[in-house]
Amino acid sequence: MMSDGSAIRPFCYLADATAGFLRYLLKGLDGQAYNIGNPEAEISILDLAETLVTLFPEKKLHVVRHPKTGSPSGYLPSPIIRNSPDITKVRQLGWHTETSVPIGFARTIRSFL
Repeated sequence: MMSDGSAIRPFCYLADATAGFLRYLLKGLDGQAYNIGNPEAEISILDLAETLVTLFPEKKLHVVRHPKTGSPSGYLPSPIIRNSPDITKVRQLGWHTETSVPIGFARTIRSFL
């Protein structure tokens, strides 16, 4: 990693997001904006990296390397520490996510193997 991994981001599995887009298209109000995302799946980049190395033990990815302090020269860190969508409006249409971060990434990685 090129940072300390402290930034927190929400991750939404593509199938869940697609279902949200369809729900909006079928039941949403014209001219309204709806956020699609998974604020329950907020995870720091460091925690995500540590989760990913455990998903496939046969790959022997045991260690996440990152700078303990600061960032390497030339790396431009994000000024945004936490970014999470407000999905209240799309939830009112009956949409919700179903896929956790570990399950979603495991499915995605398996699709490339």
